[in-house]
Formats: sequence, structure tokens, C-alpha cells
Amino acid sequence: MKKIIIWLFILFSCCYLLPQEIKINQKEGIFQDKKESHIAFHKFKKFQPNINKVVISRITKIVIHDDKVFILDGRQSRIFVFDKQANYLYSIGRPGQGPGDLEYPRDFTLSNGGNIYVVNSMAKRLEVFSLKGDFLKRIELELPKEIYYSTPSRILVDQNKNLYIAYNLSSHLIDIYNDQGKYQKSLLKREDEVFIPGGNLGNSSQILFLPKDNSILHFNYFTGVFTKISKTGRVEKVFSVFDAFQSKETSKIKNDMRKSRKKRKSNSLSIKGFQLWSNCCIDKNSNIYVFLLWKKKKEQQKMFVFSPEGYFLYCKTIPYFNKTRVNSLFCFQDLFFFTTPNEEIIFTNKKGG
Repeated sequence: MKKIIIWLFILFSCCYLLPQEIKINQKEGIFQDKKESHIAFHKFKKFQPNINKVVISRITKIVIHDDKVFILDGRQSRIFVFDKQANYLYSIGRPGQGPGDLEYPRDFTLSNGGNIYVVNSMAKRLEVFSLKGDFLKRIELELPKEIYYSTPSRILVDQNKNLYIAYNLSSHLIDIYNDQGKYQKSLLKREDEVFIPGGNLGNSSQILFLPKDNSILHFNYFTGVFTKISKTGRVEKVFSVFDAFQSKETSKIKNDMRKSRKKRKSNSLSIKGFQLWSNCCIDKNSNIYVFLLWKKKKEQQKMFVFSPEGYFLYCKTIPYFNKTRVNSLFCFQDLFFFTTPNEEIIFTNKKGG
């Protein structure tokens, strides 16, 4: 009887620790041939602020809240705030190192309480503002000693003010900190080794809350792999799509990195970031959208769509962008924003799918 209990415990533990569903390199979209199930867009418009009032130089992130559009400009180290007609309202933060200043801002998020948390990447701290732009406080992130070299790059804040942090390079992919910036635990760790000293591929990660169950979605811009985890760190789903061109480029970059690492004589730590995929966004039905950034010369850029359960639904091209490329996308309910390489912002409404 005792042996049976032990084996049942081991079996339960293995089932709990291993991913429930793994859908890596899915090749056939479930609805690829069912065009009526594909998303469609209409009335593409340019989001054009008055250049006499503000010029955006590097779009890092876009968030819509209370009919306001918040745009982080990573080069100017400010968040510019507009109404939906692109009328400039005010800005949040300014370049610098003092309280409320932004230094290499990489990401921002809005908490349930209506505060804005901005990641000052190199300084390893957060600046917190009200929605009106008033500086509230600074949070110094106390990173664990084993990842002293890491620089925070992405942030989420839950209803209990816990901070979920991802990094530009680290052996940790997602960590939890309390509202004072003290490290609590790691939820997801990197599979490949970080070489110190040595040349490394950056983590190139994005993290989002999934609206249906408030779990966390981690997306790797380089490999195109999604990992869904619970707030306790349990891996629930791992999924991706297969694309021959992306697969070839990924293998080539990894091989080149291995060769350069063997030849490397410097004792420094270096990071190279290769982003083959755009960021992803999630619509009101919890479907997930992402673009493949790299493509063959005469090939049209493809957008891939996944279900909330991680199933590859279909890929499609968007004729409006035939003469340019989508760099990033952001969606809020049925409203989608796309950015292009020359920092144009295009918005449109979803009308199907």
C-alpha cells in the first residue's frame, strides 16, 4: 500500500510539473481554408499627431486607457498622451536620472489602481506615475545575486501590486517582486545557458496577462514560441507555428553565435538581440495575433493567429501593408494599432474573425 501511495505521488507530481499541452511547430492552420473565419479590417487610418506640438521618434509601446492613447517613445524617454483623434494632451516623464526621470525606458504598464509603471532598464528600477503624469514613487528592483548582470525589460502588475519582470538577458525569464521591489521567486527560467563572459543571444521576451484566466503568456521574439504559465509558475501550454524561412534563419543565427563564441577572446559579457517576430497582441476574444518580421524579398508579410488554447488557426496577409512592413501591433477590444519601420501609426477596426 505504501509503495502504491509513493507511485501515485510521483505520478501526480510529474503531471503537475510537465506542460499539459505542447503544440510546437504546428504546420496546418485549423481555419486556413475557411476564409469566412478570418479576421478582416476596414477603414485604415493614420494616427497623425500635430508635428508642431510633438514628433514621435521611436514607438516602443502603445496602450489605450479611458479613451486616451499612451505612447512610449524610447528615444525621447517620455510617454506621450493623446486622445483618439491624435490630439496631443500631455507627456509623462522626461530624460534624466532623478526621481520621475526616464533612463532607457523599455516598457510600461497600467495597474488596476490606475497607476503607470515604467521600466528604467539600465538603472534597474521603476518609476511610478498617476494617469495624469504626476510622479508618485521610485521602486529599486533588488535583483538576485546570481542574475546581477541582468537588465529588466518588461513589466506586469497584478491586482495585489506584485511586479512581474522579464529581462533583456538573464537565466531567469519571469520573476516576481513585491511592491517594494524585493525579489520573491522565479516563475520561468531560460533553457539555454548564459555565458559569463561570452556572447549571448538576448531573451527578447514579451509578457502579457491572458484576460480569461489571468495567467501569464511569455512570448519569445526570436524563436516564436509561446509559453503559458500560472501565477505559481506551472507551465500549462507551449505552442508555436512552423515557418520554413523563420526556421532556417533561426538555425543560421544560432550557428553563427556558436562560432563567434569559440573565437571570442574578450572577457566581457555581450548581448545580441535578434527579433524575427513582432510583439503579439490579444483581442477581446483572447485570440492571439503576431507578425513574422523577416520574409523573402517578393513575399508578403504574414500575420499568424492562434486560439486562446494555443491552436494555430490561420495565417494571412494584409494588403494595406504590401508596400511597407508591420513592426508591431497593439489591440484593444476591436481596435488595432500597427506601426511601420518609419514610425507611422495605422489604426483600424476589426470586423470579423
